[in-house]
Amino acid sequence: MSPADLEPEARFDVLVANIVSGTLASHADELSAHLAAGARIALSGILVNQAQEVLDAWRSNCRLSIASEDDNWVLMTGRLGD
Repeated sequence: MSPADLEPEARFDVLVANIVSGTLASHADELSAHLAAGARIALSGILVNQAQEVLDAWRSNCRLSIASEDDNWVLMTGRLGD
């Protein structure tokens, strides 16, 4: 499923995505548009050396932080509107 498959008015309270960083970065605005105010976000599938790309892409929508790092992979969490 991609953001384009969603009904325009669809809003969700939680986003959990475990996909490559390029996709997370390139779809940040589309995904954010389908989140309810205060929605919780958890993003993974991100290599340590690609984390900044994802942080930068999501910066205008929310403040993500690296919640954990394991074997060169990171988990980012945040809330929409933070």
